[in-house]
Amino acid sequence: APRSPVTVHVVAIGGRIEISVADRGPGMSAAAAGAFGSAQVGRGGLGLHVARALVARNGGDLELRNRIGGTTFVVSLPAAEDQRTPPTVPAWETVHQF
Repeated sequence: APRSPVTVHVVAIGGRIEISVADRGPGMSAAAAGAFGSAQVGRGGLGLHVARALVARNGGDLELRNRIGGTTFVVSLPAAEDQRTPPTVPAWETVHQF
């Protein structure tokens, strides 16, 4: 929403990471919110559909929490494995599978 503060909140819950992005605008119209789960082309419709599909493809979920006085999108994704663990195969020996 134009000129609305935006709040980003990130929290680890179990083996998942939850990222919420909220504004304090007027909320989405019923038509825009209804387009969230469909592939409608229109103001935000297709972009939301593509975003939701991309998040789902990575094992997560994208949820819309629309209300008067703001809109919140919540992305929930599996947490990455501990990246500090040394690789078992040296980088120069990495095998690529296609």
